[in-house]
Amino acid sequence: VELLAAERAAMPPLRWPLLILAVLSESAVAYRGGPSAFARSVSHRQPSLARFAARAPVPACAATPPPDAAERERLPAAVLPITLTVFAQMIGEGLALTSLPLHMKSLGASTVMSGVAVSGFSLSSLIFTPVVVRISNRVGRYKVLRVCLLGCALAQLLIVQASTPGGVVVGRLVSGVFAASVPVAQAAVTDLVSPAQSALALSRVSAVSQLGVVVGPAFGALAIAVLNRFGVADIAGMHMRCVFAVSSAFAMGVLLLQFAFGAASFDLKPAEPPAELIVVGSEAVSPSGRRLSDALPLSSKATEVAEALPLVPFVRKRPYDQWALRFVAISIGWGLTLCMATYCLFGSAIVGYTQQRLSINFSVAAAVSVVAQLILFPKLVNKLGEHLVCAFGLTVSSIGLIGVSLFKLNPLHAAIYLITRTGNALGDTACATLVARASDGSEARARNLGAIYSVRAGARIVTPLLSAWLFEISRRGASGGGALPYFIVSAITAALIPVPLVLKSFEEKRKEA
Repeated sequence: VELLAAERAAMPPLRWPLLILAVLSESAVAYRGGPSAFARSVSHRQPSLARFAARAPVPACAATPPPDAAERERLPAAVLPITLTVFAQMIGEGLALTSLPLHMKSLGASTVMSGVAVSGFSLSSLIFTPVVVRISNRVGRYKVLRVCLLGCALAQLLIVQASTPGGVVVGRLVSGVFAASVPVAQAAVTDLVSPAQSALALSRVSAVSQLGVVVGPAFGALAIAVLNRFGVADIAGMHMRCVFAVSSAFAMGVLLLQFAFGAASFDLKPAEPPAELIVVGSEAVSPSGRRLSDALPLSSKATEVAEALPLVPFVRKRPYDQWALRFVAISIGWGLTLCMATYCLFGSAIVGYTQQRLSINFSVAAAVSVVAQLILFPKLVNKLGEHLVCAFGLTVSSIGLIGVSLFKLNPLHAAIYLITRTGNALGDTACATLVARASDGSEARARNLGAIYSVRAGARIVTPLLSAWLFEISRRGASGGGALPYFIVSAITAALIPVPLVLKSFEEKRKEA
């Protein structure tokens, strides 16, 4: 009896009724042959119930390991080439963010033309990201990731050979076409892992993208130092041409290594059944909020069992979940703009930072964001859940933006800035996790992740200009502190804090149903 009680306690809740039902049905079938046949059947049966329970066909949602076990579970090996692809591409983006304005200035470009190059990249990303994500649904994630990496390398070569500012703008437009590697990589890793590991996998993608932005400028500075050491003159932007050429060669090298070591053999096509597979009068929803078709094993028997299960009425349609999360993503992106582009104006004019001090701040903040996404985020999700972590990140970001604009003395100002960037990183990754969690099926998940990235790319066209305008208005005001954009974005972010909490309450209602 004690052994039976221990085995029952070790089983997931849904396995025990299935086990009892199976034992009773087998006993009834055996007893039809008479008492002697029943006795022989029982005497030859294995005494261990755990072995039978391991074979019991139960829905995957009932066999999901607890969060702590899911956190300890290692991610699949196929996640490594995905993150390496994103890292190689984001090195080029880090170079472009920090070095491209100076390179265009050396070619005789005006400030307006430099702004066109930045906005052109965002506009191109806004238009082509949904298209690239849809293509990945058809041909496979990894094939599209390889094409994005190749396109990034070719775009950098266009910048290398450009002798006019217009040629650099063309290179940035081409780079924006292939900038969808981040949402495609996010969709790819969520296709590979269980729902319990989605947050951990998405944090890896976010961390390597941030790491690429950190390594890119450092790599550029090191390359220029080497060129100066060997006496290479910086004529017509020769230094930056060499830096972009080396970055392009690195991307091509990563691509060739993946071919050489067979990384192309990973099949990253969406592996889940279509969301329309199980519809019996109403829509089936798993306890996690996803459709039952996403949780079941990919077998015809599991599909037949699912179609026969009694379905509860769908609590409500979810057309507004993704739109609400897109507003959250825009708010987080605008906060990052205030901590990057607008902070260059604020830090130099108000705090008194030099360009070198600003670069150090950006590098340290990016490194802190990487650590937060790799270490802090999975632990917080394990303790609090994605919804509360998203609300926590929004709260920290909202309070931090006000603190950055009000407290201008160091080291307090620098500490508040780093805390703000940490909250921004946590909120960003949690928002992407909620987008994946609220999506029905692999294709919808990829489409929604691409939409988030595309919306933020569109916001990057407007928010830097709007923030700079608000900063100048604030500087000409009575206080002259330049804090107006920080207060406005802080208020918007604070207003969106209830969004993940409301989504959590809706998900709990679906679980109860």
